[in-house]
Amino acid sequence: MSEPRLTVMIVDDDQAFGGELSDLLQNSGYRPVVCTAVGVALGVAQQQRPDIILLDIKLGDVGGYQLAEALRQDQQLAAVPIIAMSAYFDRQPYAIIRSHYGIKWFLAKPFNQTDITAIIEQALRIGRAVDAPRECDHGPGYGPPETGGLAAAKQHCTKEATP
Repeated sequence: MSEPRLTVMIVDDDQAFGGELSDLLQNSGYRPVVCTAVGVALGVAQQQRPDIILLDIKLGDVGGYQLAEALRQDQQLAAVPIIAMSAYFDRQPYAIIRSHYGIKWFLAKPFNQTDITAIIEQALRIGRAVDAPRECDHGPGYGPPETGGLAAAKQHCTKEATP
């Protein structure tokens, strides 16, 4: 009997991007669930119980941070790792985002299949085991520096990512 596939919820208001990312994740062995309407994303997460959530931060009228906050307040979803995705990261509020919203992983768009699968594997491996957000002054990257995230983030920032 094969091992059950892990569910990855994608919350992004760009339907084309969500579809492409869904295909990529499915080809990588995950079970993707795409939600393009942020207004129903919390309900979808409660119903689907994803193993991890990929959350676009710029979601039209309602930001991804508000959804992250709602997810953290739900007892059934509070421990689910969230990977924030955006093409518009600002280094200054990074520590605040980590501590207030419990988002420990960031992925700058555009990214490639290696980037996304590496960060998903890292977040699934340690995401639920990490109790509190940790400070990191680098900005967008792959996760807590003690897991190699800072080095990976610096490497990612200096290489050309392909979609």
